[in-house]
Amino acid sequence: MNWNSYRPYFILSIIGIVLLFFHLDKTPLYILDEVKNATCALEMKDKGEWIVPTFNNELRTDKPVLHYYFMQLGYLFFGANAFGARFFSACFGLALVLLSFYFTARILGKTTAWYQSILLLASLQFNIQFRLAVPDPYLIVWLYLTFVFLYLAIEEQKGARFAYVFAALGFLTKGLIAVVFPGMVVLIYLLWTKKFTIPVLKTLRIPEGILIFLLIGLPWYIAVGIQTQGEWLTGFFLKHNLSRYTETMEGHNGFFLLPFLLLFVALLPFSVFSFPATKKVLNKEAVPFTKFAFVVVLVVGLFFSFSKTMLLSYIGPAIPFLAIILAYQIEKIKTQGTGIGNNLILIFLLLISIAIPVASFFALEDQVSLQKYSNLAFCFLPIPMGSLVAILFWKKKRKNASLYSIAGGWGITVILVFSVVLPTIFSENPVNKSQQIWKDYDTVVAYKQFNPAFVWSRQKAIPVFHDLASLKNGLKEKDSKVLIISRSVYKDELLQLEQSAVILEHQDLFESSRTILISVKN
Repeated sequence: MNWNSYRPYFILSIIGIVLLFFHLDKTPLYILDEVKNATCALEMKDKGEWIVPTFNNELRTDKPVLHYYFMQLGYLFFGANAFGARFFSACFGLALVLLSFYFTARILGKTTAWYQSILLLASLQFNIQFRLAVPDPYLIVWLYLTFVFLYLAIEEQKGARFAYVFAALGFLTKGLIAVVFPGMVVLIYLLWTKKFTIPVLKTLRIPEGILIFLLIGLPWYIAVGIQTQGEWLTGFFLKHNLSRYTETMEGHNGFFLLPFLLLFVALLPFSVFSFPATKKVLNKEAVPFTKFAFVVVLVVGLFFSFSKTMLLSYIGPAIPFLAIILAYQIEKIKTQGTGIGNNLILIFLLLISIAIPVASFFALEDQVSLQKYSNLAFCFLPIPMGSLVAILFWKKKRKNASLYSIAGGWGITVILVFSVVLPTIFSENPVNKSQQIWKDYDTVVAYKQFNPAFVWSRQKAIPVFHDLASLKNGLKEKDSKVLIISRSVYKDELLQLEQSAVILEHQDLFESSRTILISVKN
């Protein structure tokens, strides 16, 4: 065995395990998407259900089923807890780092591949995304493999069948986006490189690929359509695909080209090299794989620029490909020496690095319930410290040492964020603050709107009433002591109930709403 061939994978695995799995369960499940996905998987597991997703015993049409299966496997290994829900998300993050190193090394060389992996591991966005119990970690890996095998099919005339397999898995994870993106990327790349020819199209094995895709991706959709009499298909394709793209949902709106700004932020600090890296890609003599990566970034960014709903996770499929472009640029900087432009970029990087702990301080100060934790901003100080050390190494023409100093500062910050910052902040959520209250009630119900994290924390369904009359009738059938969970906007309505009293009112984290708990004695 040649140790030098395996050493990068060993080092990247150790770093990846530390960053992705360390204190994976220390931050409680509270974010809306995490809670609903994790609870849905748990409900399916408890019911022995393989087809129809539910949350709080109601049909959940938000996402297809594949990521629920992985979460159920996590529960089987580690129990129904945050670690079990997030375990395979972190595994997929580690897999992406190793896979991207393998393919980039094969196509562009080991140096670019190494830099790309460091860029991913140093990204706070990357680490957050792959530590969440949501479908995006799985989709990002399926799409990455789809794109890579499509590229190999075009440039090396092999691997096309694998592309359709992974596209089908993406379709089972998040729907049509796993078809739309690859189709757009291939079309634009072929037109740009003037390879839209019959021989190239034949290497893509399109008829055979469609059959593979349908055999893998279609059976579950047919089954869920039959079992829900089309309700799941209507809810998913019309509401959570079409309506989400054409209308702003859940207040997650954005502005044109916002995805490109989010991509820049996602790969900080190294995204400061984006402009020279893009210029290099647009050069006529640019390497084909960097051109292909650029098309992926362009397609994802432009597609969501027109979306009326925008979430941070949407840009995920573009992140590993932007990392390729940036890594290729950094490798060329290493071989071509220093320059005024690169020095200015490093100064810009330092200014951004200083701004991050300052912005963190004011962000915490802006939240009344979190002002007492404003000192957590000190956890972001390794970022500017690493940048300062990097500039010193840069002046001594020690480029690798400079790169590792920057990445090290961000890596230490990642560890502090997940071991100190987020656990401390999320301890202030209303579910955690009220657990000594709701644990004492055998009967808990909800009125109109409520925080879904209560369902996960109780690990049992909570009956929901949508008007006062039905709530009154429902309470007649309950025990003498009932707890009602709702929002503060419904407080006056609920206090019309006899022998009712507010026993807790607490601000929901990062939202304008407030959770209320009302006790009622029959």
